Amino acid sequence: MERFKAFLPLYYSLKGRISFILEIENIARTFENFGNALLYFAGIKDKVKLKFRSGLTIDADRETKWLAYALYELYKSVLLKDVKENCEYCWRVDWQNKILILPNGLRFYLYSVDPLIFSETFIHDIHFVGFDLKDKVVVDIGAFVRDTALYYANLGAIVYAYEPHPVNFYWLKKNIELNPRLKDRIKIFNEAVGENEEIEISIGRNINGGFSIYGQVKGKALKVKSVSLRKILEENDLNHPYLLKTDCKGCEYYIIEDDAISKFEKVKMNILVLIDLK
Repeated sequence: MERFKAFLPLYYSLKGRISFILEIENIARTFENFGNALLYFAGIKDKVKLKFRSGLTIDADRETKWLAYALYELYKSVLLKDVKENCEYCWRVDWQNKILILPNGLRFYLYSVDPLIFSETFIHDIHFVGFDLKDKVVVDIGAFVRDTALYYANLGAIVYAYEPHPVNFYWLKKNIELNPRLKDRIKIFNEAVGENEEIEISIGRNINGGFSIYGQVKGKALKVKSVSLRKILEENDLNHPYLLKTDCKGCEYYIIEDDAISKFEKVKMNILVLIDLK
């Protein structure tokens, strides 16, 4: 193990250089104006017209760099087109209003898009449990910006979505407004899930797909309500829930220990495992 550790600096140095070379190659594959795109993402140019090889063109500046980067990451997996184009299987971009439109008709504000999470939900379909969820009850714990809630509601489910992070919850509400046909199928709660108590959480200015209520409280903090799984079922009078989906980075222990979990027909739990190699 000690001999291996001696090579770690070299490993990380080579890894960084290889990643940099591959990123340049990806930028060249993505944009027609490769030079301007490279200077923009490197922070040398503040304003540039980015021309995707799919035909999508956006006017990007310093304020919209994260949005441009999100589209760049998505382009690695899907074809992006302008909102005015008719493309049945494309992801379309309304750059003027900063909206992403999926092939299934769902709409999301670009400010709420995490490329990795959206790829998992809408490209790799990791939350799939069936095509017809008509009127089946889904409890979504760790709803983020409503990607999974809208995913299940679009398949016919009635969703109870819980998200404690205030910025995530803000965009969760905004994304519902973009999809009014599904508004009545989703009930939202700005609450954590675990034990019945009030907890203090750290908050930031941006969306956070990796947020956990069990992280160390740093900087600006906020107190939020936390409820147990049993209380969720009791307060909403859910006698025959179909699916429990959790992605809450730590609350799983309390959920597994809550005997209310036995009321669900299916449980889909994303678990984060940390391994200490020391």
